[in-house]
Amino acid sequence: MGDISFTYVSFIFGVGPERVFEALTTPSDIEVYMLGTGPSSSWGTGDTVLWKSDAAGEFEDLGQKVTGVVPGEYVEYTWHPIQPMHRPLFSSDEDFEAALSERTTVRWSMEPFEDDGMAGTVLRLRHSGFDSPDSVMLQGVGDGWAFFVSSLKSYLERQA
Repeated sequence: MGDISFTYVSFIFGVGPERVFEALTTPSDIEVYMLGTGPSSSWGTGDTVLWKSDAAGEFEDLGQKVTGVVPGEYVEYTWHPIQPMHRPLFSSDEDFEAALSERTTVRWSMEPFEDDGMAGTVLRLRHSGFDSPDSVMLQGVGDGWAFFVSSLKSYLERQA
């Protein structure tokens, strides 16, 4: 079976790729558009990516690592496996245990665009490596990533 992935593309108007990359990797930006949640890292290849799921909580190490980065072009990192809080999404303990081995990757890529006097950045999010089209993780990431990208887009376009 081919690579199973989730892809989300957004056009961010009036903002260049360098600024989009900066907003994806700078804590003060992330704090605003993610409402106190989201990732934290020094964003070098091999660095840990911490995740904060609750604005009132602490950053956690869920096993995520930066696997590649070129400022203004892309950042890629491993995604955390299913967590204990996800257990209610499974119909059996066996299904939950089987899902714990799934390892996926998130890649944000950005490139400039210009068309009919409009300019900005094409932002592509690709979350790949799912075990099957029925993956509980795959079923769950769509709404979360749509919120993340929508919040980022609104944040950046308000500043443009």
